[in-house]
Amino acid sequence: MHGAEPKKNVRLAVVSKMLSSFWCVLCLATLATAQQPQGGGAEHSAQPYRGRIAGRIYSNDSLGLTYQLPEGFFVNSDLPDRMQTGSLLLMIADQHTGRPLRDRVIMVADDAARYTWTTKEYVTKYVRAKPQRLNVTVLREAYPIQVAGQEFYRVDYKKREEGKTGYETFVCVRRKGFFVSWTFVSFSQEEEVDQMAGSIQTVSFR
Repeated sequence: MHGAEPKKNVRLAVVSKMLSSFWCVLCLATLATAQQPQGGGAEHSAQPYRGRIAGRIYSNDSLGLTYQLPEGFFVNSDLPDRMQTGSLLLMIADQHTGRPLRDRVIMVADDAARYTWTTKEYVTKYVRAKPQRLNVTVLREAYPIQVAGQEFYRVDYKKREEGKTGYETFVCVRRKGFFVSWTFVSFSQEEEVDQMAGSIQTVSFR
């Protein structure tokens, strides 16, 4: 009985770290929303539905887009789907890495009517809103990329918490009254998250 107790504690510590990482990422994804400016009475867009997934293909008729997850990723269906009012967590997908922390892709739709910002400003403020304890370092400031004939904005950064360095890329486009964003997260190498973010080129519109 005593021999099993240390193993149990190790498992609990690993699960706790994974949950802590998830909630950290999820809460950070809402920080830009929490610091939004007060709207000038603009009418909010109708809430889109969450979309559907078939294999690695995500599609959303409300937003008129499809996106293909990177190889090896699977949708995590056991996580909460609601964020702050006006924001909708469209999808969270994970990849097993052989380490306690998984690679992750997060998709969010945020009501653009609540902001006076351009897409570039939205992306910039998203990173600046992160708490100091994460020791965020911007690797490349917000810059435009072309995807399926539309202008997206991307920012690359890293963070360090509890001795672990995580690399993230945040990509966003304004679509049908929403800021639609992808957050790519990896605790491996910068090249890994860059490869994951490359999947944004699979987005198509209709």
